Amino acid sequence: MIARIRGAALTQVRKAYYRLLEKSLFRRSREQGQSRYFPICHGLNYLYQPLSFAQDGQAYFTKFYRESGLNPLAVDFGRFTNEVVAGEAVAPNQEWSMVLDQPSVLPIAVESGDSTRMDGKFTINLSVGGEKYPLHGLVGERFYYAPIPVAGPVSLSCSHRLIVGRPLPMVQAKPHRRRLVLNLFVDAFTPYVFKQVPFAELMPRLHAFFCKGAIFTNCHATSEWTLPSVPSIMSGRRTRAHGLYHPSRNPLIGDGYPLLADRFKADDYLGFITIPGGRMAPSYGYPRGFDRCLYRLYMPMSDSLTATYDHLRAFPGRDHFAWIGIMEAHHSLFYTPDISTMVGAGLDGMNFAARNEARNHDRKLDEGSRERYMGELRRIDFALGQLLDFVQQNYAEDEYLVTLFADHGVGFLNTSPHFLPEWMTNVPFMLRGGGVPQGQWDELVQTLDIAPTILHLCDLPPLEGIAGRLPEALGGPLARQHILAESHYPRRPYQAVLRDHQWEFQVRSESLLDEEGNYTLGKADLALYSLDRPDENVATAHPAVVERFLGLLAANG
Repeated sequence: MIARIRGAALTQVRKAYYRLLEKSLFRRSREQGQSRYFPICHGLNYLYQPLSFAQDGQAYFTKFYRESGLNPLAVDFGRFTNEVVAGEAVAPNQEWSMVLDQPSVLPIAVESGDSTRMDGKFTINLSVGGEKYPLHGLVGERFYYAPIPVAGPVSLSCSHRLIVGRPLPMVQAKPHRRRLVLNLFVDAFTPYVFKQVPFAELMPRLHAFFCKGAIFTNCHATSEWTLPSVPSIMSGRRTRAHGLYHPSRNPLIGDGYPLLADRFKADDYLGFITIPGGRMAPSYGYPRGFDRCLYRLYMPMSDSLTATYDHLRAFPGRDHFAWIGIMEAHHSLFYTPDISTMVGAGLDGMNFAARNEARNHDRKLDEGSRERYMGELRRIDFALGQLLDFVQQNYAEDEYLVTLFADHGVGFLNTSPHFLPEWMTNVPFMLRGGGVPQGQWDELVQTLDIAPTILHLCDLPPLEGIAGRLPEALGGPLARQHILAESHYPRRPYQAVLRDHQWEFQVRSESLLDEEGNYTLGKADLALYSLDRPDENVATAHPAVVERFLGLLAANG
């Protein structure tokens, strides 16, 4: 008896402690106000409050995804994977009903209001075609996927508030030429590294796959970091047009303009995205257009790929639009690298002195970081090679489109006095699938061109009012004559680089960017380099070239 009383008292104390901890995290996140701390950020707790994006009209609900911790609040929420699904809330003891027109999977979650409760004592009363299927022993704050095998009426209720996701049909209603559109997003991956170790040697599996498709060696990002760069990939718009650049604000991607995922959603693709980086957190709007979104700050590649296999295998009768995020090239996700990276990098890679300094804003060579970077790229190659084998085993060549791209490079592969050297802006853009020509091109392209290219190859309507274009090598009307990469960061100078096939032009504004993104070039620092003599500033010797680039910069501003 005494033991039971002591146990009950400890349980109540533990619950009270975790509730206080949740409030503490909530208050801390409100003060920090950054999306990377999702689902508790910007003064809101998205475990219990839905995300909403005006343009798509859906409410998106967040729950833990396959997390087994007994008390998730014992550590920061950022250490847990969250699943975001579009749906609606149902009040306690209220019946939800719907008539399904085809066999579907129904996402459902019990919202207990107590994320420390893991006793599995919740029950959902499910009825399918009048037949009752009570679902016992459920845990709160997680999505369950109930397979409804036949069309007809479905209803459910629970003594606690329910979240009912949008039904996911099991069978594809509208067939597509591309059954699988797979986008491999490798954060901070630059092909500049292939100048030191050839592509076929460093990443043989990716090379073997994409050498049978199209490889663009001269693709450049629009910015030097994730927050402004990824929206350009998804929207085909430059930073000023999409508005995401401020590190402590939370604008929504796609606010007033369409996104790549919107086109696939409208065409009846099943959308799936994994997000391992805080600057793509769901509160920025990235679940929009996707049926399922998995987010975890620094989600390991193994988790992201396993979830992808599970999703594709769960819906063999659907056509898929999938975006798979990989973070390992950006930086080591753990205190120690993977054993294969440490052993493969040799003793040079064991120098961690510059680990905290050799971040993207630094532009100096660091041998230890470079060797570990090579090791992480080898790991990525091995893992993605297995995924690509899965694709080829389950889809014919003309049934899939696979793309690989990145948002920016890294700063430690070489040394430069400039903020936007080649190894920071040069990113991969590789494609393979039915109808994709085989070859390697030096054509100037930008990450702005990724969305219009994917849409063109999938026979979907283009995005309106964008700066992106279809590359000439893939049937576009005109190749780019130059590329432009820009850095918009408050309280720092505006910086930009323009490149063509002969010149590189670097610009640094006199004034600092203000909180609204405004700046003046003033007496800007200007530098001009011939690509065959990259260390000699020849701006004063070529005033006409400088004026031409300044005109191009103004035209794109």
